[in-house]
Amino acid sequence: MRSPDQDKDYIIEFLRLGSAVKVSACDPATLIEVCIVGSVHSPAWMLEKTAVRKLEAALATRGR
Repeated sequence: MRSPDQDKDYIIEFLRLGSAVKVSACDPATLIEVCIVGSVHSPAWMLEKTAVRKLEAALATRGR
């Protein structure tokens, strides 16, 4: 997935765990990874957007 704000590509993974979905987002350049957990009833685009925002916040705190 390409970040809408920057020209960066991220790796996104969805894993269904019962009634929850674990979404992992990873920056391949720095290998920083974050995860969120959401409902299986949430739209995939919303879960993905939330995970990418969390990843971008993690990258910003590390000065990347």
